[in-house]
Amino acid sequence: MPLESSLGGLSSPISGTFTSLVLANSPYWWYRCNDLSGPTLLDSSGNGRNGSFINALTFQNPGFSTDGNHSIQSATTGAGSLVLATGGPGINSNSAFTIGFWWKPNPDSVTPGAVVFPVSARGGANGWVLQIQYSDYAINVSPFNSYTAPNWETPITTVNIAAGVAHFHWLTYDGSGNWNSYLDGGTVAVVSVTGAPLVVPTPTQSFMAGGNQSSGTNGASGYWQDIMTFGSVLSASTRQAIYTAATT
Repeated sequence: MPLESSLGGLSSPISGTFTSLVLANSPYWWYRCNDLSGPTLLDSSGNGRNGSFINALTFQNPGFSTDGNHSIQSATTGAGSLVLATGGPGINSNSAFTIGFWWKPNPDSVTPGAVVFPVSARGGANGWVLQIQYSDYAINVSPFNSYTAPNWETPITTVNIAAGVAHFHWLTYDGSGNWNSYLDGGTVAVVSVTGAPLVVPTPTQSFMAGGNQSSGTNGASGYWQDIMTFGSVLSASTRQAIYTAATT
């Protein structure tokens, strides 16, 4: 569905199906989470960068977008996690990148105060993480920053969203220390951090969805769909178009 030119200050509409818009922006990987079973997490980007699963996952749950896709439920802690292919934007270099994913926490399995790391990369004593912290079933979304253990769990800044609700999370890094976190369409950043250069994990590790990359602890149960990464900062109009195509 075309977007109106007035949306987010766009000068012209962007149209296309969800699939065509994602592929038009050359994703590094795209995990639809439509898998029927493990152990391979299939990449739909056309690049063949398949990931894998770690135990305790359930497949073919109802999805969140309107395109008939399904979702994968991860279990509590890193025992049930999705390991994305090794390498990629923000892992092997300090280049700009965008990460997008649907995430719906399972409030029945969450103890207030638990921390979930929906997307993280870590190796040795440094890396980065996107943190969502539960407190009385509200969720504080913190953007990931470069960090050095043991201080990596300290939020930089947060925004509260309702628990038990699916949101599409966008996170961008411009390659020069500036991070922006968006919810859903993402024309306005809900969390922004400047002057925080990326620290590349050493040794190189893959992305992990659902748990801490090194210890596998502190993860929370939740539902995943359409985890995608791009090797550039997607514009506000592109982010909005992708989200709108998935929900209308």
